[in-house]
Amino acid sequence: MIQISEKITKPMRSVRARLTLLMVALLVCCCAVLTWLVYHSTAQLLEVAAANSLRRGDLSIVLDVAGIEQTILSEALLILVFVIIVGSCASYVLAGRYTKPVKQLSAHMREIAPNSLSRPIEVDGGGEEIQELVKSFNQMTEQLGEAFAMQSRFSVSAAHELRTPLAVLRTRLDVFKKKKREQKEYDELVDTMETYVDRLSSLISSLLELTATGELSDVEDISLDTMIETVVSDLEPIAQEHSVRVQTHVQPLAVKGNVDLLYRALYNLVENAIRYNRDEGTVDVDLTAQEDTAVIRIADTGVGIDPEARDLIFEPFYRVNKSRSRAFGGAGIGLSLVKAILKRHDAHIAVDGNEPQGTVFTVTFSKDKMAGEAEEAVDELATGESEMTADVPEMTNEVETAVTNEPGAADEPSSE
Repeated sequence: MIQISEKITKPMRSVRARLTLLMVALLVCCCAVLTWLVYHSTAQLLEVAAANSLRRGDLSIVLDVAGIEQTILSEALLILVFVIIVGSCASYVLAGRYTKPVKQLSAHMREIAPNSLSRPIEVDGGGEEIQELVKSFNQMTEQLGEAFAMQSRFSVSAAHELRTPLAVLRTRLDVFKKKKREQKEYDELVDTMETYVDRLSSLISSLLELTATGELSDVEDISLDTMIETVVSDLEPIAQEHSVRVQTHVQPLAVKGNVDLLYRALYNLVENAIRYNRDEGTVDVDLTAQEDTAVIRIADTGVGIDPEARDLIFEPFYRVNKSRSRAFGGAGIGLSLVKAILKRHDAHIAVDGNEPQGTVFTVTFSKDKMAGEAEEAVDELATGESEMTADVPEMTNEVETAVTNEPGAADEPSSE
């Protein structure tokens, strides 16, 4: 009994059946009301006609009101049933026509596989609402396809990056075990293992930070100018090693964020500008206030980045020059980590070419992340130039007055 009930009720769950029932119900109500109005109006007219029967001599005309009403009612009911049947069939056909695009969309959805997410779905007809639904679905599948592709590349690259140091260590150990070694060789092996273990630890830490989500913790006001000076100071040995001169031009600005994360992001950007620079090159780190925001500009004079690669450098494990990156111990996660950190701080990072040679990274913090003192500093810097110009004559007069009033300055003896 339960199975029979399910077989009966299952077709009624479809949108087509529900639309048909709704239209039939409306049709029955309208026809019933219309039939009642026609019958009631006709009955009233017949009663009036019967009351005004014509008489001519002994001849009288008597209308059979009851019989006529019965005939009209029977014919009206037959017409009502006919209209309902025809209307029900038409409603079912029309409902199927308008729900056909939905069925097509459902069929296309069932055919979608992870490797075909980028293939758009096309549905004929259906009106503006259905086409808008198809458009939104195609956009969603395109984004999912990009996410799946990025996840696949990330998994392959992560496995490769983790496997390489382990393979090197395994090879070194296999070679080392083939014969007896001296103490010096043991020390060299330990140093090598320590280097690769540190690299693996750094890689795993970067992966964990890269996948971190949620709200920022330990948020506080951060002085960007002080942090930039600290980063440059910490990287001074590396800059000297690569014969690169780092110059800073900063204004006193502060933002709200996590000190450790922001330090890591700025450190990576400046370190890349130093490591991938040319000998005797320069790195300019500027911090300015622009339109209620803090803007950090890091420009180097290195080999630069091709325009087609600028959108890819923020993907995990992507390298512009793989051999050079490996020579410096890079795993291709630095810029991905930088972008993830800045995104959590509602900041935007962009990359452009530096004329005549090199690369420029620009970090822009949103106004919401500006600290209270920084917002006032931005306003002061915007009007600072005019105020300084107005204060120059006053400062000059103060200096002249101070020099004139200095003891012995006015009564200097004559050379004569």
